[in-house]
Amino acid sequence: MEMFKELSWLFKSSLFVIVYAVIALVVYDIIAEIHIQPPRTLFTSIDRVIPFISVFAVPYVFIFYPFIIFTLGYFALVKPQKINQYFTAILIVYAISYLTYIVFPVMMIRPSPEELPTDFLSKVMAKYYSLDPPLNCFPSLHAANSTLAAYFLSREKPKHKWAFWGIAFLIILSTLFVRFNDIYFLGSMSINIAF
Repeated sequence: MEMFKELSWLFKSSLFVIVYAVIALVVYDIIAEIHIQPPRTLFTSIDRVIPFISVFAVPYVFIFYPFIIFTLGYFALVKPQKINQYFTAILIVYAISYLTYIVFPVMMIRPSPEELPTDFLSKVMAKYYSLDPPLNCFPSLHAANSTLAAYFLSREKPKHKWAFWGIAFLIILSTLFVRFNDIYFLGSMSINIAF
């Protein structure tokens, strides 16, 4: 009986991970093609002065994915009794986001890879954006997933909550600085920090 219980836990956790991967990867691309009105951009006067800073590719790409995978793995393997809550929160976030993407599609203006600076991190973002459609930009799934991860991990490990929230804040901040605003096309306000 104990072995059956352990196998059912493993099956359920594996199923959640697979469903999450399908929702986050496959369904995301399908939703990018569906919208009931033409996509729009949401630029304000504040957006026009926010520069592209290539170093923010580090949290946007190289910290975000490990943080989310770590959180999913933690709840799937270490705290499976909490995976139902975490997975339900993920489903709610994706349902709201995908509905918004269909009803109110927001597009990001991006330059071609040739228009980007030539440092390594700018090339990382160019490659990332060549694989990611310029739609589904509002609400930000980077921000939502990071917030959920920080919230649930902080509840489990309150002693380390400053680290979890710090990572989430850095990822959320990175969403501002890795996008390309329209002033970029004028050849100013681009800041690149090369290593």
